[in-house]
Amino acid sequence: MPLRCPRPIAIGLLCVLSASAAGAEIVVTATRVAETVDDSLAAVTVITRDEIERSQARDIMDVMRRVPGVDLTRNGGPGTATSLFLRGTNSDHVLVLIDGVRSSSATVGSFAWEHLQPSQIERIEVVRGPRAAFYGSDAIGGVVQIFTRQSQGSSVRVTAGSFETRALEVGVGGGAGIRYSLLASRSESDGFSATNPNGLGFDPDEDGYENTSLSARWEIGLATGARLAFALWH
Repeated sequence: MPLRCPRPIAIGLLCVLSASAAGAEIVVTATRVAETVDDSLAAVTVITRDEIERSQARDIMDVMRRVPGVDLTRNGGPGTATSLFLRGTNSDHVLVLIDGVRSSSATVGSFAWEHLQPSQIERIEVVRGPRAAFYGSDAIGGVVQIFTRQSQGSSVRVTAGSFETRALEVGVGGGAGIRYSLLASRSESDGFSATNPNGLGFDPDEDGYENTSLSARWEIGLATGARLAFALWH
């Protein structure tokens, strides 16, 4: 059973975890050590890449709305302000980690969920309930840790939909002793008006949205059997 340490040792520098025990789901977010979901005393939900693919989710709301204890609000169409609430706490009481690195805003305290693309996500661990003892006061409601996707081989995906929505995803990755992964995506939508046509001050213009996302990873094996990983997400 190969184990690689999940604890971040620097910003953008991670020692990666990969483990399995008799088919049990391994999580690292609840207590910052590797354990199975059954052994964890916290309420944990894991969303895998396979589940994201099967759901055909077009944005993060479609992915997260299925998690118990999670409420989401959005002020209009794609790209408009989106807030996530865990167990009734404020949106800035949910700590968001991307590959172990704190990613919430340093000013407003909450995470910009509207800009996170499902195509960049490999796995999500959602821990419901206070985790302040492990992560600090910004984890009163819980913790959401997002693991970015690693491309294997070459891939291209093109999608299109209503409201002149279109998207392109390109990925490349491989290697053995030194592994690399690069995944880029571009999506655009003309959108629709974010204002209520029956309300005051209705503006019928279309509120469009454009998003360019990039994730890259480079890993190298060490003589001890461990691996160092440098990760970038934009």
